[in-house]
Amino acid sequence: MKYELKRTKFLVPDSRIIDKTKGAKLTFGKVKKDKRNPLFKGDKPWEPNISNGYPNVIFDEQDKLYKCWYTPWIVDKAVVATPPEKRDTITYFQARDLQTRPRRDSGVCYAISRDGIHWEKPELGIAELNGSKKNNIVFSAQTISRFAKASRELPPSLDRGPHGAGIFKDLREQDPAKRFKMVFRDYSVSDPEEFYVSVAFSPDGLHWKDVSCPETDAAGDTHNNAFWVPELEQYVLITRLWSPDRVVGRCESRNFTKWTKSRVVLSNYRLGLKHQIYSMPVFRYGGIYIGLPAIYNGHTDRVHTELAWSPDTVKWYRINPGLPLIANAREMGAYDWGCVYTSYPVFLKNEIRIYYMGDPAYHNGWRDAGLCLATLRPDGFAGYEPAFDDTQAVITTRQITCIGKSLCISADVRGSGSVRVTLVDEQGKKLVGSKPLTSQPKKWEWEYETNTEITDGKVIWKNNLDFSSMIGKKIRLKFELNKAKLYSFSFND
Repeated sequence: MKYELKRTKFLVPDSRIIDKTKGAKLTFGKVKKDKRNPLFKGDKPWEPNISNGYPNVIFDEQDKLYKCWYTPWIVDKAVVATPPEKRDTITYFQARDLQTRPRRDSGVCYAISRDGIHWEKPELGIAELNGSKKNNIVFSAQTISRFAKASRELPPSLDRGPHGAGIFKDLREQDPAKRFKMVFRDYSVSDPEEFYVSVAFSPDGLHWKDVSCPETDAAGDTHNNAFWVPELEQYVLITRLWSPDRVVGRCESRNFTKWTKSRVVLSNYRLGLKHQIYSMPVFRYGGIYIGLPAIYNGHTDRVHTELAWSPDTVKWYRINPGLPLIANAREMGAYDWGCVYTSYPVFLKNEIRIYYMGDPAYHNGWRDAGLCLATLRPDGFAGYEPAFDDTQAVITTRQITCIGKSLCISADVRGSGSVRVTLVDEQGKKLVGSKPLTSQPKKWEWEYETNTEITDGKVIWKNNLDFSSMIGKKIRLKFELNKAKLYSFSFND
């Protein structure tokens, strides 16, 4: 894959575009959690245990609606049989062991919102549960074709129904009946120990038709995630394998129904077996692929979310391994103290929204997850800044094809700080310098200093240079950062 292919924006975590750095460190952007969290919780009779939840949130431009698909346990006998006041005396798994038929049924539920903050769970009349269709369930064991043909009294499996569903709206799909796509872990009708990945299609995100895909040979017992990779002209599935513990697997397909066998692409071997990769939603942004791996810590029995990137969905690089992008709450019992499982983001003009299921309890405890929201500034996943206070960071790029007459940057500038850009030759010699981009009137507080967000701010050159004569040619850039953090640069016509 060529990193510059049809690309106008360059994120600085992409090491392929960076030649050298001096006095710089790569750090995460500032994550802000919404004060209204959690935005919704499992408050319906058919949501006894949202647990990990595995949310999939989009803003549907056509319908002007935020849409969320999430996967609770819609049947959980252990939870129903153990009221909250008794849960201090018995563990969740002890309560399950007391059940003669300890079944758990998972289902895909659907919620909508006009603003992404206030959510509604509509009664859809699609899936029957306990004799009623007055619920927001869109996919369950009773709507999966193989289960629907079987007896209602299925074998006493611990788990059944669609698990870890990943859902997206495929804007490139020509068949209206397949506009929405789902990938999920499926279970055998006859053998509770047999499971594999399946897919499903829908014209509206509500009514689904499923297709089994056992050839993936993937456990899939996590948040499965599929998306189109234009460079490969194929769909890629990111799922979970066990080798021997939780690792990230990957498959490919040209038609979303016939997949290659899954292969490990990100493992826990360097983490130690007590730190395992639970799931990893992936999305394409700024010419690279970004992953949000959920890391399970076996020592603490908690889950936090980190940041990773890939040039091709095959080779992955974790950014600051061990440090969370979205940190768990410090106070035990707070809404996301125990676990954080994210959706892929929603990109708005002024912010990046990352919805996630936050849980106050241990991973193996009594779970009570709710949908939460964290935000980042535009392009603000990670950036370079000075390694020490009151020092300068210098970032020099490799040769990059100029594709616009203007250069723009996205950065945070603190107090008296600045960002200067220099056009340099192959040996790093200065050709043309820019005027500094500095902190402007106060916008918001960052630590103890005034901070200004510059988003796609135009670089003004000292001699009013523009890049019109350089379009299509290779150039190199040097960024000098003083009390500033650089996230990206881009070309603009």
